Amino acid sequence: MRTRRLSLTLLILMLGLSLAGVSELARPANAVSNNSHVATTTNDRNVYQSSYQNPGFYAQGRYWVFYEDLSAICEGQPGCLLFVSSVDGTTWTGPTNTGKHVTDSDWSIVSDGSHAFYARYNESSFDTDCNRALLYGTGSLGTVGTISWQPEHVVKSPNPTATFPNEAISIDSNNQVWIGYQEHDRCGGSGQTPHIIHSNSAPLPLAPISTSFSFNPANLLVLQNVTFTGTASGGTSPYAFSWDFGDGSIGTGQTVTHNYTSIGTFTVTLKATDSSNPQQTASSSQAVLVGPTASTNQPPSLLVPASMSVRAGATVSFRVASSDADGDTVASNLIGGPPGAAFSPSGAFVWVPTEGQAGMIWTLTFNATDSGSPALSVTNQVLVYVQANWAGDTALPNSLLSTSISGNWHVSIAPESSGQVYAAYWVERHPLLGRLYNGTTWGFEENSSYKHGAAVLLVEGTAGWMGIRCHRLGRSKVRE
Repeated sequence: MRTRRLSLTLLILMLGLSLAGVSELARPANAVSNNSHVATTTNDRNVYQSSYQNPGFYAQGRYWVFYEDLSAICEGQPGCLLFVSSVDGTTWTGPTNTGKHVTDSDWSIVSDGSHAFYARYNESSFDTDCNRALLYGTGSLGTVGTISWQPEHVVKSPNPTATFPNEAISIDSNNQVWIGYQEHDRCGGSGQTPHIIHSNSAPLPLAPISTSFSFNPANLLVLQNVTFTGTASGGTSPYAFSWDFGDGSIGTGQTVTHNYTSIGTFTVTLKATDSSNPQQTASSSQAVLVGPTASTNQPPSLLVPASMSVRAGATVSFRVASSDADGDTVASNLIGGPPGAAFSPSGAFVWVPTEGQAGMIWTLTFNATDSGSPALSVTNQVLVYVQANWAGDTALPNSLLSTSISGNWHVSIAPESSGQVYAAYWVERHPLLGRLYNGTTWGFEENSSYKHGAAVLLVEGTAGWMGIRCHRLGRSKVRE
């Protein structure tokens, strides 16, 4: 078992309505300590309950301090995330309201030197509201104290039985973002568990399989041979092709020949399967008109984009094009479709897949039907794989000791070199526990310290601060 070298430093944090001394929290490691200065004021008496949640940093030649204020209303609720900044730690800008609701330290923020990264759980008060999303946002830091925020992402989709409070955020040497939080099944369960999750830096996989087919001749007669030719792309080759000719007959192979023994309209369906594991399948179908004489009624055409892989939160937007060679009116529609998708009669498709829709392939089935007599139709599919922005959601307790502890869990994160990350987690009046992520897997759980009584402590790791909030000064034992 790999032990950790931790230095424990006692921090007595005295905070009234004014935020005195916040420049000391945000100063860089090589800055010189000086007298405390008032950066701003707040009506929230609970601000900075947990110093490990990173209320400030030094970046772009400025000290940045973030705080919550219940006197302001954001997203229809009391409590907003605000920030101030300073180039010298003495003179501070006026507060800027981010417009994001926060409460009771259910948020955390960190910087890589040019960007701010935050996590928040948007609830009305601490650990009360289930069915809310765990959110993540980022913004570019300006040299004049401004931040250009990007749209938020969902890290954990709303769970009707659980809350996700006690956020802590960090970024490692590979620019991978890590978020620690507590999952509390308070609305239908009783479990409280510390978790950690990280941004998904894996490249997008290959696009899923696409398929279509053509046939010749277009105007069929009874007992006339017709040749069907299938095509496939995406996924993993080689591909297998199976045919249903709509008259009870089937066939296999990329190119097949068939004849019909009776007149009528038959729907021909091609299914193409790739060689990936698990296998992917896409289908395409067209109506074939067989008569005693050649018909002038042509089936419509329907052009759809190739299948694709996208990240959750990315906008999937394209247009399908339908037409008819003999001038018939063509109506297009989407059959089924994922929640949140929209398709207009003009052929425009728009969908923003959510984090909860990630990790799977969604099949979009489009149909075009003409106004001829009889009406002829064609159906093509677009497969969309949605990759999660977040991965590796891990419940940290890994021993009989930690799994037996019940209480309000906190998580703190210390990134190390080469993508390694150390996570400390604890419940007040219980041992400080920790695990190391070596870039691939999580190691065994360590009992890093024992606390008797209580104190307000900071635990300093090799690349960041981890904090523990307690209540009464007592003894601390650290194993090196």
